Amino acid sequence: MKPEKVAVNRYFKDVSRALLCGRAQKRAILTALRENLEEYATEHTDASEETLRAVFGTPEEIAAGALEGEDLQALKRKTNIRRAVLIALALALLIWAVFAALSLIDVHTEAHGYIEEGILRIVRLFIGGMPA
Repeated sequence: MKPEKVAVNRYFKDVSRALLCGRAQKRAILTALRENLEEYATEHTDASEETLRAVFGTPEEIAAGALEGEDLQALKRKTNIRRAVLIALALALLIWAVFAALSLIDVHTEAHGYIEEGILRIVRLFIGGMPA
């Protein structure tokens, strides 16, 4: 891959991470930015990340410009709510997986009688009987 394409991709990812807006707004900003970056990279084949930051601004500056007039507290609240919901879902899935695994182990043990047969065999050996 050409060095300017690598620089464009890295810069684009940095900007994408810095944006804390809604999905539709983020997509529109990133689409316009991608077009501008690719156009600049075709005209300037020696473009580096530092050059892109100097020309277009830092990812933080782009994110701040995109969020002008937005209520940052509301955006942070939405982000925190999303994060909490994802954590709760992951925790619920983990708890379900543990219970499902324990249930499968229990069903398998009961169906094959490993515990009962093993205990009965040990008891019969100690009593002096022959194993069944």
